[in-house]
Amino acid sequence: MKEVFNNIDLPFNANTFDIISNRHESFDAGEVRRILKDGGYFITQQVGSRNNNDLSKKLLDNFQPQCPEYNLKHQKELLINEGFNIVFENEVLTQTFFYDLGALVYLAKIIEWEFPGFSVDTCFDKLCDLQTDLIEKGYISAIQHRFIIVAQKV
Repeated sequence: MKEVFNNIDLPFNANTFDIISNRHESFDAGEVRRILKDGGYFITQQVGSRNNNDLSKKLLDNFQPQCPEYNLKHQKELLINEGFNIVFENEVLTQTFFYDLGALVYLAKIIEWEFPGFSVDTCFDKLCDLQTDLIEKGYISAIQHRFIIVAQKV
């Protein structure tokens, strides 16, 4: 196993791997195809573009997702266009529940790309509104967006 930081020019010979797995990282379908052996498999599990958008909209004025088309359909098309056969695919929208406002603040601070410009100071009034919701409902929910693709090089 080797960690790489440039997905456009991977430091591996062509036709090297039987299986490549990718979790939550970007990839270049052409490079993946180049380094996979014929008949090899690429397995990727990704966080989709709708992840936490509902929560970001509650916290941030004029929130716009950074990559609105990052979903199963779009990524699958990229792989098919590179000559992959899709063996398995699935996409799910599910909910996460926060039972503490501090946990939500922690998430928003560490996932800067989903909560751009978030700070407790700038979002204080909206955090107070969410705290009211938390007290009334017992939780704050957010949509999680995940998808998986298993593709075979043909």
